[in-house]
Amino acid sequence: MASFLERVIQVKRKEIREDRDYIAELERLIQERAKFFDFVSALKNCRTKIIAEVKKASPSMGRIREVKPSQQAKLYESAGAVAISVLTDREFFNGSLEDLREVREAVSVPVLRKDFIIHKVQVLEAKAYGADTLLLIVRILSPRELGELISFSRELGLEPLVEVFSLEEAKVALDHGATVIGINNRDLDTLKVDINLTKELAPKIKELGAKFVIAESGIETREQIEELTGYNVDAFLVGTSLMKSEDPYAKLKELLGFGCRK
Repeated sequence: MASFLERVIQVKRKEIREDRDYIAELERLIQERAKFFDFVSALKNCRTKIIAEVKKASPSMGRIREVKPSQQAKLYESAGAVAISVLTDREFFNGSLEDLREVREAVSVPVLRKDFIIHKVQVLEAKAYGADTLLLIVRILSPRELGELISFSRELGLEPLVEVFSLEEAKVALDHGATVIGINNRDLDTLKVDINLTKELAPKIKELGAKFVIAESGIETREQIEELTGYNVDAFLVGTSLMKSEDPYAKLKELLGFGCRK
């Protein structure tokens, strides 16, 4: 039976559109974009940095919560998120590019397109629909593809968040120019979560030259954030614990170390 990632890539290859009319439409939308925010500058903030995620469903949990993306993103921004991540995968996460556009129009912080990016057209889509950065996953790309997508993203003014699961993948990412490295504590083959992976990898990845290291998946408490900060983690991408919360504003404040209610 195919692994989760293999099934995802099969779907993505079918979704990719390369027809001239579609690319022309994306280029038109890019030309018309008025709002841009610097993702790297957001990572230089002195306080706890959380990228809060709009994620309505996931393969491991099924449907999490149906929300209006713009309203959820506004709550995150008002609570202190330095950036908003938006799942745009439809098949496995119940997301869409329209969710991305809606969030971009609602907030004044950087927006991340989180998806399984394997083609330059998806980078154009990210830019066209309002992303200031996008996720690139080393495990699903060849080194050549990774290098091309990093370069193409930068040509469009998007500094990518490059996701790794091992030190070997981090070395590939850094060798191809990545500066922002995300460590996903969830193994996308098995979907199991272990935040000890960040503890093991973050100091080593910083030593190898990464400018920023972001911990992804499994972050549920302020204590975890404080502990991982001690392992050279610069920021945290948090989705499920916020989406499951009855009061995401208060939950995000708690994770940021404030613990107050609106």
